[in-house]
Amino acid sequence: MFIRVFTTILVMIVLIGLASFSGIVWGQSRALAQFIYVSDDSVADVMLYDIRTQLEFNLTRSPNIVELRPRWSPDASKIVYEIRLRNSGTPRLMQMDADGRNPRTFGGLLENNDRQAVWSPDGRQIAYTALNEANFDIRWLDLESGRNYRVTRDVGRDVFPAWSPDGTQIAFTSDRDAQDAEVYIYTLATDSFVPITDNPVFDYQPLWLDADRLVFLSSRDSFFGLYTINADGTDETVLTDAFFWSSMASVVDSNRIIFSAQRNFGDYVHIYLMNIDTGAVQQLTDGNRNYFYGAWRPSP
Repeated sequence: MFIRVFTTILVMIVLIGLASFSGIVWGQSRALAQFIYVSDDSVADVMLYDIRTQLEFNLTRSPNIVELRPRWSPDASKIVYEIRLRNSGTPRLMQMDADGRNPRTFGGLLENNDRQAVWSPDGRQIAYTALNEANFDIRWLDLESGRNYRVTRDVGRDVFPAWSPDGTQIAFTSDRDAQDAEVYIYTLATDSFVPITDNPVFDYQPLWLDADRLVFLSSRDSFFGLYTINADGTDETVLTDAFFWSSMASVVDSNRIIFSAQRNFGDYVHIYLMNIDTGAVQQLTDGNRNYFYGAWRPSP
């Protein structure tokens, strides 16, 4: 009797897990363990999907708050994310444990209107975008000392910071020199800035694939495409330009990234996995809802 009941419960759990996330198309991505994301079906809560158990979990349940851009800490013990009240567009940065417990601010170290936070590779700092004097700049916060550093001070909008794998540089997007946007690299040791793209379009949301190579989005040819480029600005290569709209998500490893995209106007936004070396693109989500800000859990 016990075995029969246990088996029935186990089957029900699996079926519930499959039903709650039947929109996922896994293919070869099953080897990956977990990822977090935000879906409009969940009233913009942070969600987690565990591939091994095929179960979906709410990490946040905030009916009056919109959560955006969740990002794992390097050791996968914490998640930083952005919140906005539904009646206000002012964002604020929060952190929580990896299981969704203990949501908290950064202890007064950050201000309202801070957004787009990313952890440094050693987990000791976060870089983020802040509203300074009616303009957006890149800052980074030392979590141990509480010291806060302003990286950019120009008249342009500096957004979407991304740490290099060794923590010595920060790539970001800026429109400081023109009406369009370019990708810049800031080097901490020399306090210097170098543009690595130069096009009459929007090049934005860079991510580091490894110490020498980045991937970024560009609005060329009336579509949003993915491109790679060396950190010195050479060897720019198009990966795909087949999307009506795209938003960068996160790097899985030096050969794979995930991103959100809308293939055609009016389509739902879904999360895709791309192999940088082969160019193969696999749609990971499906169904009649939008998926944003996917981030793979870092390997231990």
